[in-house]
Amino acid sequence: MQWLENGMRRWGLVGVFVVSFLSSTLLPGVSEVAVVGLVAAGVCRLWPLLITASVGNWLGSVVTYAAGWYGSDWLMSLLGMEGGVSSDVRQWVDDYGSLCGFLAWLPGVGDFLVLGLGLAKTPVVPTCLFMLIGKAVRYAVLLGLVKTVCDAVRNFINKRKRHKKEIQECTTT
Repeated sequence: MQWLENGMRRWGLVGVFVVSFLSSTLLPGVSEVAVVGLVAAGVCRLWPLLITASVGNWLGSVVTYAAGWYGSDWLMSLLGMEGGVSSDVRQWVDDYGSLCGFLAWLPGVGDFLVLGLGLAKTPVVPTCLFMLIGKAVRYAVLLGLVKTVCDAVRNFINKRKRHKKEIQECTTT
């Protein structure tokens, strides 16, 4: 496993950015593995990792959103929706569509949701802002959980080492 730790140290935040970016496009990927690995290995501080993963993942979603927005005519014809969407759907999208950007972090469906927001041409600034908030919250929760677990495991291991050392000292005297 030394090769994995060396790779994480070598690529660090740049690797997290690239993986996070690609994971939030329609390409498959799991940026969480890279983030968890860096935290578990103690390679990166949490704040730079949170910012890097969130921004990389958000920018990937912005690309997916733009693909939906600018490729909407082609995608709509591909989906057999040349007539567009009904006025009820349009009203719902106008009222709540941007808020759905917050759910862009959802595994499996988030990327398609973002593509749909682009197809629906939701307002750019609020949609992108909600996407950023959702992704940052997701990584903050993930990092907090992983750090808590890693700290607990490290404390347990250190206590076991101290206990073992104490037993060895008692038996040698």
